[in-house]
Amino acid sequence: MDAETQTQAQTSAPRLKTNLDTNFLKLVAILCMVVDHVGTVFFPGYPAFRWVGRLAFPIFCYCLTVGLMYTHDIRRYLGRLWNCIFSNVMVGSGEKL
Repeated sequence: MDAETQTQAQTSAPRLKTNLDTNFLKLVAILCMVVDHVGTVFFPGYPAFRWVGRLAFPIFCYCLTVGLMYTHDIRRYLGRLWNCIFSNVMVGSGEKL
């Protein structure tokens, strides 16, 4: 297969029709999470803060999916994701490494 045919095969692969700039969505998710945490600490009797905070997880999952669809090395992407999850669980649980 020559280089031109290989390039055409790569460009014709199905891609997710989305805007790759997920920075705005990440900012919205972070703000939702901050509202959730502030509501938990300072206003525990008001569930509206928690409802806003529940929007963060689906937004972050969407951003992870977009990143997974467009990464060049899926194994490295999933490895970095696993390391992030593992380190957060260990820090959050209070376990000593």
